[in-house]
Amino acid sequence: MKLVTIPLLLPLIMFMACTKSYQNEAEGPFCGRAIVDGTLVAANDPFSKKVALLLADDSSCTATPISSNVLLTAAHCVYGKKEMHVVFGDTFQCQVSPNANLQTRKVLTSRIYENFNEDIFKSADLAKVKNDIALIKIEGNVPSDFYISSLYDGRSRIESDELILVGYGDSRDNSDEPPRLRKVKKSFSKTLVRSSEQQQLILEQRSNGGICLGDSGGPQFILVNGVYKILAINSAVSGPQNSPCHGQAVLMYGPYFYDWVAQTTLELR
Repeated sequence: MKLVTIPLLLPLIMFMACTKSYQNEAEGPFCGRAIVDGTLVAANDPFSKKVALLLADDSSCTATPISSNVLLTAAHCVYGKKEMHVVFGDTFQCQVSPNANLQTRKVLTSRIYENFNEDIFKSADLAKVKNDIALIKIEGNVPSDFYISSLYDGRSRIESDELILVGYGDSRDNSDEPPRLRKVKKSFSKTLVRSSEQQQLILEQRSNGGICLGDSGGPQFILVNGVYKILAINSAVSGPQNSPCHGQAVLMYGPYFYDWVAQTTLELR
């Protein structure tokens, strides 16, 4: 088994966080590498307006608006990055002009959760994947037709067994696809396990889909009081070398970071 993240390729693990952007003149700058076994999100689907594509140097991740100008993502998606932009749009077609139906915002600053250590990804021990969460502040505001989501506080009653994953990552292991937005629905009770580490959830994805390269930083939604809230943030996947996205995924448990996210969001706005 190997822990997988991008873009580092190490003997023992490969970072899943971001997928490396795939670019050439014929296909345009937004062609990169989505949710495993997921379905394309239609433009009229509310979930098409809940997440955005984060472009950081030569890699891409998923991010979720949590205020008018702040988005939630994974720490390893922004750690050490210099040029970052957020692109809002439900589908990125390589044959279409990158300006079509897309809105881009420059990332002004990022805040990484305290004690995040990128060296954790140099180990195959899933228990060491901690504190992989960050906030980014964009120039201007999130487009007016996009939703602002909030983090689950861990106290309110979860109404449904449905867990919804949304992201711009790969739909198959090791493919070269444009970053089209996909989602998949899973059973909360059958696929999520609390780790011995308070910060973690483990997602079983040997069958029925899950997250893959490029989905890092993306949300796992649950229904609370009639509203979809962020239960967890995608961090890394672990699986066979020839099928890294068909094993388990490590998620950062939202309620553990709730106070930090709330306070830091206020500071960034």
